[in-house]
Amino acid sequence: MKLLKKIVPFLLTLAVFSGCFVTVSAATAVTTATTEGSVVGVLTIHSAQRFSETQGGGSSSSSSGGDSGHAFLSFKNTYSDPIRIGGLSVGRGCEITFGTWDLSVHRGVWYNLEAYCINHAGKMPNRISVSMNVTMSQVDIINFGIDLWSNYWSLTDNCSSFAVSIWNGASKLVSGPEVSAGAISTPQGLYNNIKNINGYQINQRVPDAKPCGYVKVIDGSKFFESVSGDSIFVGNTANSISIIKNADFVVLDNPVAINEESDL
Repeated sequence: MKLLKKIVPFLLTLAVFSGCFVTVSAATAVTTATTEGSVVGVLTIHSAQRFSETQGGGSSSSSSGGDSGHAFLSFKNTYSDPIRIGGLSVGRGCEITFGTWDLSVHRGVWYNLEAYCINHAGKMPNRISVSMNVTMSQVDIINFGIDLWSNYWSLTDNCSSFAVSIWNGASKLVSGPEVSAGAISTPQGLYNNIKNINGYQINQRVPDAKPCGYVKVIDGSKFFESVSGDSIFVGNTANSISIIKNADFVVLDNPVAINEESDL
C-alpha cells in the first residue's frame, strides 16, 4: 500500500486507454467532451491551505496536531437520471463531496464530510477550485479510482494525492488540464498549482449534501455507513464521530440515494 501513489496513476491510465480516447482542447479549466457521449456532470477539485483558522484537524494534519489543509473533490449531476459516484447515487441537479481522511473510525474515502464541515463548521476558508465537465466514461474512471482509495490514507498518500489522481485520471480521457500537488503531495502544493489554471474559483459554493459517511466492508459485501451530523468531525475530535446505530446499511448494488435538488 505504500506504493499506492505510484500505482494509482498507472492503473487509472490503463483504465483510460482501455476505452475510446478523446482529444479535446484544454484552453480553459472547464473541458467539454464532445465526441465521447454527452456531458453528464461537473467534477471539481478543491484545495484549502488550512482546514481551520483556529485549530488543526485537516486530513493532512501531522500527528502533532498541525494543520496542513485539505483537498477534496465534488461532483454535480447535470444528467436526467441518477448517477452512481462511489457509494452514493446522485440525483439530477445534486452535488456531493468526497475525499480521503485520516480518522480513527475510517481511514480512506468519506462522502459529504467536507460539505458538512464547510456549511456547518466554517472550515476550509479561502479554498480554491477548478472544474471540468465529464462524460459517463469519465465517471467510470472516477469510480475506479474511488474504489482503489476506499480504505486507504497515509501521510504521503493523503487527501491531495487522492484528489489529484482522480482528477488527472478523468482529465486524461479528454486531454484536459492536469494538476499537481507537488513532489511530496500537500494541499498547499495543489492550491498553488490550481492558481496557475485559467478559470479557477475562490470559495466556490459547496452544497450541504447528505448523507455523510463511508463505505464499509462486512463479510465481503460493501455497505454505506452513515454518521451522525450532530457529532461529526469538526476539528481535533476524530474520536467523537458517532455511528448511527440504527442506520439502514445499504448494499452498493443499491447505493444510498441523493434526491433531486428540488427535494433537498
